[in-house]
Order: sequence, then structure tokens, then C-alpha cells
Amino acid sequence: IFQTQDLNLPYYSKLFSDMIHYSIGYANPTTQIIEFEAIFPTNDQEKLNLALPAWRPGRYQIANFAKNIKKIEAFDEAGNSVFIRKVAKDSWEVSCSGLKKIKLRYAYYASQMDAGGSWLDDEQLYVNFINCAIYPPEAMDSACTIAFNLPESYQLATALPQQGVHELVAEDIHQLLDSPVIASPSLLHLKYVVANTTFHIWIQGKHNLYKDKLIADFKAFSHVQIALFGDFPCADYHFLLQFLPYQHYHGVEHQFSTVITLGPSYAIHQHNLYDALMGISSHELFHTWNVTRIRSEALVPYQYQQENYFEEGFIAEGFTTYYGDLLLSRSGYFTTEAFLECINKWLNRHYGEEGWKNEGIAASSFDLWLDGYETVVPEKKVSIYIKGALIALLLDLTIRKATEHSHSLDDVMRYLWEEYKKSRPQQYKGFSKDKILLFIHSLSNGTTGDFFEEFVQGTVDIAPALESLLPSVGCALTVKENDNHLARKYGIKVQRSTTILIHQLAENSPGYAKLMKNDEIVAINGFKASFNEMNDQAAAQEQLSITVFRKSRLLHFVLENKGNTFWTQYEVVKVDQNTSLFENWCR
Repeated sequence: IFQTQDLNLPYYSKLFSDMIHYSIGYANPTTQIIEFEAIFPTNDQEKLNLALPAWRPGRYQIANFAKNIKKIEAFDEAGNSVFIRKVAKDSWEVSCSGLKKIKLRYAYYASQMDAGGSWLDDEQLYVNFINCAIYPPEAMDSACTIAFNLPESYQLATALPQQGVHELVAEDIHQLLDSPVIASPSLLHLKYVVANTTFHIWIQGKHNLYKDKLIADFKAFSHVQIALFGDFPCADYHFLLQFLPYQHYHGVEHQFSTVITLGPSYAIHQHNLYDALMGISSHELFHTWNVTRIRSEALVPYQYQQENYFEEGFIAEGFTTYYGDLLLSRSGYFTTEAFLECINKWLNRHYGEEGWKNEGIAASSFDLWLDGYETVVPEKKVSIYIKGALIALLLDLTIRKATEHSHSLDDVMRYLWEEYKKSRPQQYKGFSKDKILLFIHSLSNGTTGDFFEEFVQGTVDIAPALESLLPSVGCALTVKENDNHLARKYGIKVQRSTTILIHQLAENSPGYAKLMKNDEIVAINGFKASFNEMNDQAAAQEQLSITVFRKSRLLHFVLENKGNTFWTQYEVVKVDQNTSLFENWCR
């Protein structure tokens, strides 16, 4: 284990009697049941309140982790049962009058393999304590020990300091909840050093990566990120990589580490998936500054038992998405073409939905707590990642153009980082949105104007603004009609599984007027519907005869093409081959 901070063992030993102690093990890994035992000091209270988080930082959505608790019991120091009752969906109350300590035992079903879940099988024990560590909310500052009952061959990959064999220490509950652990006999450990920080890469799962290339690429983007901010907040940082044998993509940030789950593992070395690994790793490292430390005042401190409503998701995830790819370009990993392709993917994902017409990104950030990250109501909202990245792009180009490239969004990020550091050692209050807006307005010489009312609170189309700004970095925005005739002429997008289902309908299109999402298309122009031939059928005539099953009803419609086009596609291209401004921006 590599420690993330100096561990003062004499100091901790004085606190052992008052610390919280967790013991973690399992009887049979194939049941995926993790057995927890926790010892809590009562501090002479008559009742001890205990809780499990209802959500995890990094995903602003209620998760109800308590649903995975299978059995929970409480005991005194002599082993006698103590009365425990559930008082809320993820809270308990223990009677402890006259007792110095309470021992809690419970089972947790660990069957969620992603970057924010917990998992147990015959190959590893993977724990995100935010899912499964019950704690007293009144004792968030209490130090903790965590002992794992594991086979001798198991290593631990984590940012938490090690106290003994398979035993860790957390300085408080916040650090515990923020520090995932992978325990396995097959972990691969790599490391590199940048700016006095040791970066650790832990890999669980089979792969065929070139280790030297991986280290060189990680080192390059780590260097440019640290250069942007001027320093790095950790002496040690840990990438915990779970390479899975099936298709998967997910990452979650923490103060001293990140977990990334990616697959299929046999293809990690191939171009597209390796690009995905680099992209998500750069994204998560940027979170070491942005979100885990720099975050909205609405998220400080985290309230683990309830929603933490905030409107600044475009800064939390949008800015991070933008810089994750921009800094891969500056590091030399992405070519010019590859970086512009990232922007084009954002654009076409943004315009591939119509939620931008109906809800501002501030409201979409707030509503994550209501309807999560899934599309519940068609075309209702926008992605804080995708539109947020485009807002970051617009702001960056606006500042650069207004200041003749003497300032940029980089200055905003450095300002936020300095504000964060300036607040220490006092309790950090989080950033004020209004204060950021004033700084950006001043930095851009007042040219941001109504930017936030239009693009953050409002639903103004970003394309015209982007079109006017791109020439300042030697680029242009091109617009073209959708290649798919069914989408372009009739506003119909389909998805293929065992049947052909309508996936999206453009507002006010011929399809929108008569068809429904999830209608099953069975015939086009009198012929059996074929996924490969529908585009040709839609292109051939100026009206479309379409037959669908709608909840087992067979229905027939005729759609008229009236010359309108839908699902327009956008592309950013470099047009000035000699500009140094382009190089200053992204190279």
C-alpha cells in the first residue's frame, strides 16, 4: 500500500478507544454478501443514530443504497442483543443507555459492478464505502480503522493509509466515504511521478496494454493538468482501473483517487477503447481540482441523507468534459483532427436531442435529483456533460476573442483554485455562482453580456454564437443535412434490436404528428420493413406509407414530406492552416 499522507501512528493509537472500527469479510464470495461489523462509541448517549448515504458524490441522484442491506443487528460489548429499529429508509436508532460502545452487524449485497458500486466475487472484493458503510451522522469527524478479513494473497488498492496487514485508517467519515478499495490477488501496480506527486495505476482484470505507453500517456496529461493549475493537491494519487470482459464505460472521482470501469478488456489496447480510457482518465483527474475540491456552495458540505440541489452542473461536469479532452490535445495525445472530432461528437449529441429547446442547463442540473440521468420525458432536458462542455467552449472562445487571446477559461479555473486554497484552513464554503459570473464578465471585458441568461438559464441556440467565435481560432462551423432520409425528411429515428422501434420523433415533423415513441415499424411503402432499406424507401418518394404495431394494434399512416428538414448535423473544421491562435488554444 502506498500512503497518501503521513500517518502519525502514536496520535491514532491515543484515539483507538474513541475511534470507529469496521471489520469487513465474507463467508462465500459467490453469494455477493459482504459481512460488516462496526463498533461505535456511544458518547454516553441514550440513543445512537446511524445512517447510510442515500446518494454518492459525483452522481446527483438518490440511489437508496440501504435497499441492499439484508440483515442488521446490534449488540453490547458482552455480546447481548440491543434494540435497534429503522426510523427512515436509510436510518436506524439503537438503544444504548448505560453502554460505552455498540457493535453493529449487517450484511450488504454487493452486486453492482461500475465505478460507483460495490462488488464481490471469487476474483475480488471491491468496496465503495459510500454504498455500504453505516455511520453515526453526528460523528462525521471521527477517525476510523477498517480491517479486512481476506486471504493472505490479496493486495489492497486504495488511497487510504495502511496501518497493518489488510488494515486501513481514515481520518474521518468523509475520507472513508470518499475512498474506494479494490482487494484482489491479481492486481497490477504501475506508478510514475510528476511535480513531486506519485501517481499509482492499479489494474484489476485481464488486458494486453503496453505498460510503457500507458505510463507515458498518463504522465503527459498529468503534466499539462498540473501546469494549468500550478500545483497538485495530493502527494499520492491512485487510478483504480477495473477492466471488464464486456462492454462498459464509467468513471467516478474522489479526492485522492478515481475508479474507472471499462470493457471489453480484451480490446483495451485497440484504438477506440484506448482513446476512451485516456479520455475518461483525463476527465477524472481534472475532477481532483474541479468538484472534489472546487465546488458550488450548494454542495458544501455534502449532505449524504438528502438531495443537494444545485444549478452548476455545467461547471462540475461540463467544464470537466471540455478540459478532459482539451488537455489531451495539449498533451499531444490527441491530434488536431481527433480533438475536433470530440467537439463534433458533443455537437451532434447535443443536437441529436431536442431538450435544449425546452429546458435550460441550470434547470436540468437541478432536476437530476428528480429524474436522474435517464430520459424519462422525451426531449425534456439537456446533458450537463455535453451542453456543459459546449458552454465551456463558448466561454473560452469568448474570453480569448475579447482579450486578443491574453486570457482564457484557464484563468477562470485558476481563479477558482486560488479561491479554494485561500479559504483554508477555515471551513470552505464553496464557490458563489454570482462571484464567478462577475469575474468572467470582468475578464472578458464585459463581452459576456447576457451569456448566462441565454445559454445557462435559457434555451437560446448555441450554434450562431459558436459560428461567430470559431474564426478567432482559425475554425468554422459547417452545417449539413442528416444523411438518413427517414430522420431528415420525416423526423423519425429508429433503433434496432429484434424489431425496429421508433426511438425519437422530431417536434413538428411529419412523424411527430402521427407516430409514437416505441411504435414497431413493420412495413414501409407496402414492403416489409428492413433496417438497411428504410433509408432508401424514405429517399425514393415524397410521401411515406408506414405500418406499425402500437401495443399489439396494427396501424397504417401516410406521412407527407413538406420540404422541411430535421436532425441537422454540425461539424467544426479547421480552415486557417497557419494560425498560431489555434495552437495557443488546443496544442
